[in-house]
Amino acid sequence: MKNVKLIKKYARLIAEFGLNASNKQDVVIEANVEHHDFVPYLVNELYNLHVKGIQVTYVDETVKKLSLLKAPIKKLEKVEKWEVEKFKEETENHMARIILVGSNPEMLKKVKPEAKRAYQKARKDAFYQYVDKYNSNELTWCKVAVPTRSWAKKVFPNDTPTQAYDKLWDCIFKACRIEEENFPIEEYEQHISILQRKATILTNMNIKTLHYTNSLGTDLEIGLPKKAIWKCAQSEEGYSGHLFTPNIPTEEVYTSPHRDRVNGIVYSSKPLAFEGDLIKNFYLKFKNGVVVDFNAEEGYEKLKAIIEFDSDSNRLGEVALVPFHSPISNLKTTFFLTLLDENAACHLALGDSFGDCIQNGENLEPIELINKGLNCSKMHCDFMIGTTDLKITATSYDSDDNREITIFENGDWAL
Repeated sequence: MKNVKLIKKYARLIAEFGLNASNKQDVVIEANVEHHDFVPYLVNELYNLHVKGIQVTYVDETVKKLSLLKAPIKKLEKVEKWEVEKFKEETENHMARIILVGSNPEMLKKVKPEAKRAYQKARKDAFYQYVDKYNSNELTWCKVAVPTRSWAKKVFPNDTPTQAYDKLWDCIFKACRIEEENFPIEEYEQHISILQRKATILTNMNIKTLHYTNSLGTDLEIGLPKKAIWKCAQSEEGYSGHLFTPNIPTEEVYTSPHRDRVNGIVYSSKPLAFEGDLIKNFYLKFKNGVVVDFNAEEGYEKLKAIIEFDSDSNRLGEVALVPFHSPISNLKTTFFLTLLDENAACHLALGDSFGDCIQNGENLEPIELINKGLNCSKMHCDFMIGTTDLKITATSYDSDDNREITIFENGDWAL
């Protein structure tokens, strides 16, 4: 790693600000084996904050690829009982979770679609009830990007593996506001206060519809539930009230749309790397909330698998606003990693919605959320739609004349 001083700052930012670690927590870290040189820095910072204990779970992406290439489908459809029991025990013990992401975005390109579908569906089904405890913020979690050489080479193909790796680290430092002389936690506190003000403004507007247009051809109207709540950055753990920041970096302000009130067409603005596949230059057409047509220049079968994953993965679950000019976007780099790319552009998500984006939603059962207009699915797939000329106008439930208010102009905030 190129700059140990900045690496240590990043590890501290994750532990202290992302997880908000304390002596009341046990922590599990999910990492790629290629992350092995960064993990000790993170473990050290967690112990400096006096966490009770740490478990590290490594995944070898190359071994996973070989299994998908060579194992019989029946084997891929089965998840070992010990894996499920391990995840169950971690959630029952209320362990905080750090997920390190960053691997070759086309790792599974040569794997047969049926093998990928069998493996990914089996694992989603087996782990969903436990993963959902983190995704719904019942338990503390934080997802962060850590470079690997295979990922870096995809981002910077004209550089040597070492040059690309160092470049990618530099990009992550800039995206996370980490510099030689600053204290990034102070930077983030100021940044999040700005996002929180934006979220409050949007919540108070009681937005009825959002209308998106740009030169790619996007012309999409999204309806929101009455009194939708806009969220950002920091979350509160449902189990203990503990504050944490689920994503580092983060630039978004988001809410959940009404599942039945999405109409029009939307075009992707960046490639989507999802579960070892790339999907490029795609569009989705909606009618009354449901995808009724779609296509992709590359990755059509993967896009189809996402849309058809379950009965409600063909509806939207998230609307997120991100200014086109942000530290990540200003790097003018496509990272082929949703965590970074979604924080460089406005985005939407197919599938599951966020219960806490409506009043008392975090306490409602799935059928109750659906009755209030939210979507429920085992899928949640973010995709980027923001451009430099994106315009978004809004109407409000509080206005009798459906007067439009411009909230985004030329890709940036107009509020």
